[in-house]
Amino acid sequence: MKRFVRSIMAVVVTAVFTASAFGGDIHIGKTPPPPNPPPAAAPGEIGLPGEIQLPRSTDPVIEVALNLLQNLLSAF
Repeated sequence: MKRFVRSIMAVVVTAVFTASAFGGDIHIGKTPPPPNPPPAAAPGEIGLPGEIQLPRSTDPVIEVALNLLQNLLSAF
């Protein structure tokens, strides 16, 4: 009898884990929107595919803080 109860409990636990694994999948029949196009390169610059160009900061305090952060991260 204990084997039967354990096997039923194993099936229930497996079903719970399976249900939670597929809990985030919602199929609504629509295709996802296309990805955003890459940003256009400024005149005189050559943009590479997949390259993200971020605007440069004009505040010197932010520049110093970002440089310090970059140096700290490269140390590790």
